[in-house]
Amino acid sequence: MQPPRQRELLLAYMRRAELTADRHPAPGLARWPVPAFSKVYRPQRSVGFVSRAASPVPDTHLSGQDGPATGHIADGAVLHPSTVLHGGNCLVLAGPGGGKSSLLRAVLMEGLRVPEATTPVPVLLPARALENEHLLLPLAIAEHVKAEFGPLTEQDPDTAVLFASRPRPDAHWLLLVDGLDEIIDPARRGAVLGRLAALTADDSPVHQFVVTSRPLPAWELDRLGNKVDRLELQPFDRADLRSFAVDWFKIGDVPSPEQQAEHLLAQTEHSNFAALVRVPFMATILCDLHRQRLASEETGPARGDVHPFPVDTERPDSRGALYQWFTDMLQEQQFEADLRQRVEATLATYDDDLTNLAIRQSRQRIEEMAVRQVSKDRDGQAFRKEPCPQSVPPPVWEAVLRDIMLGTGLLTEQAGRLVFLHQTLAEYLAVRHLASKPPAFARTVRSVLKAGLLQQVRLQMAHPQSYDRPEGDSYTGFLLDRAAEIEIDCAAHLRRMVAHGGFGGSAFVVRQHLLGTRIDPDAVKDAVDVLAKEASAPRAMGWCRIEAIELLVKYGDGRGSDALAKVAATSLRLRIPHYQAPEDVTIGAGAGGYWHDLRQYQYLLIALSRIAFDPDLLGTARVHAAIAMEAVERKHVHDGSGLDALRAISLSALDPQDRKMARWALATAHRGRDTPPQPNRDS
Repeated sequence: MQPPRQRELLLAYMRRAELTADRHPAPGLARWPVPAFSKVYRPQRSVGFVSRAASPVPDTHLSGQDGPATGHIADGAVLHPSTVLHGGNCLVLAGPGGGKSSLLRAVLMEGLRVPEATTPVPVLLPARALENEHLLLPLAIAEHVKAEFGPLTEQDPDTAVLFASRPRPDAHWLLLVDGLDEIIDPARRGAVLGRLAALTADDSPVHQFVVTSRPLPAWELDRLGNKVDRLELQPFDRADLRSFAVDWFKIGDVPSPEQQAEHLLAQTEHSNFAALVRVPFMATILCDLHRQRLASEETGPARGDVHPFPVDTERPDSRGALYQWFTDMLQEQQFEADLRQRVEATLATYDDDLTNLAIRQSRQRIEEMAVRQVSKDRDGQAFRKEPCPQSVPPPVWEAVLRDIMLGTGLLTEQAGRLVFLHQTLAEYLAVRHLASKPPAFARTVRSVLKAGLLQQVRLQMAHPQSYDRPEGDSYTGFLLDRAAEIEIDCAAHLRRMVAHGGFGGSAFVVRQHLLGTRIDPDAVKDAVDVLAKEASAPRAMGWCRIEAIELLVKYGDGRGSDALAKVAATSLRLRIPHYQAPEDVTIGAGAGGYWHDLRQYQYLLIALSRIAFDPDLLGTARVHAAIAMEAVERKHVHDGSGLDALRAISLSALDPQDRKMARWALATAHRGRDTPPQPNRDS
């Protein structure tokens, strides 16, 4: 039985949270009424490792060892908010704009919508709210909630007591921790990860968590331990993207929303944004721009020829150019509304010519905020603060600047602080600010590229212990795009990265190309050739080969599929690195090298599953990836995920020849394991 005081605080918290839960996280995106979040949210597929399901590992590996929790590889199914809500501790990874924050908001809504006795009670908070190690966890949560909602009750403003114990006797708090990667300092990130890892030791926890991040080095994330699910959100496939666009257009009263969704998809498929548009945040931007383009077309091309980009300006040819157009449009859009008039009316009392000064200072502050947010030397950044006009009281001037900054649509308010609508906007605006001084900016770009090359060379020489998916590609992409716009030649640096950076340097160049960055075509061609050699090299590390294959397949180079067919036939020869975990990472007492190897094979399975469960890839490539998964899992991991993958592929929408190959491989795999095959539901 809950004490009355705690029950009152819980109800007050849930009422406050419900008021904002369905608010769209991007309120500045559109002139027409912003849709409720639930109207446009679309769950995404996920791959990764689910830790809690038992997997039969042979006793010969387990005797005398206390290893990591067993589990299985996720099957590429759609990750529904209810699954996350009831799933326990979880790490969710995705690239920039990949849907991480949206997933957490959907989980928040689900938890508030179904307040049953055993339903976890979610609390959404940024990772930076947990940075202060000296603040007990209930106090840290309470401080954020109070800053976000104010005192929950007038009689008892102390909310820490609410978060110090279970919200209900049979339910725990679920902390939805957003943006771990936005903590730039690795030591501070490590402290937050350690604080979360400590929560996994309790068999009857008060708090569990779901934490989101862009990809970070594996050794960092290993601090969470082995009882935490690790899932990667996958981009929209074509069907998802079409449904997402239709929903947006219906909300915006666009005539023939299904037809316009098809037009948008057809136009972006033949642009530099074919891969980028599958990312949820970019899909949101392009849908919004397309809708506004239609709304402004009083005369001109027929409906079937309408393009999301304006006809009177040069079409954006890179992600950086698209962000420039989008941010400029947001600000122009707000000033076309009543923001300028409101500012002029406020300042007219003090002087006649202050509006332009206020606009200039507010934009400068926004860019300076962006530099601080993405800079690794955030605390050391020093900016000259523009003085307040003598004729205006400082509180009035600060209020006007804040109003303008919020009115741009680039920022929103969170727990009393102005924060960027999206991390990628902060990265773009930081680069724009740095580029205002071309000589210094040129040195910055070249130092970043040089540092990247040196890192790849060191990795080759050191024989890396494990595969670390990259961090920082997004910010570097904006640097390269702006460098191209102001005619800073980066082509030689990129070609040098391909020539001397090995697999990592070439993978970087191709990832940037797929991200929509403006990259020298010769550098891309050379990088693709290097990846093709890596994909077919038997002595290359297994994760290098699979990553190379994935990039080649997404790029559209047939050598990726050819290499994947070879891997399917000889997958037991995929090499893994043998390494010793850092001393401060707990893998399991006495686990020895076996558990390290097991984790490496799990990484291989996850990489293969990204190909196998992508419905937009060729069916042959998907079947070959599933065949390779089954062989690796049967030999090294023993969790049944290989059979699950083959079974799922054999039931998916493939052409007859690929489906026949998948069913043959499934039957062969069952014979190899002496297990009876399960009948296909559509046989």
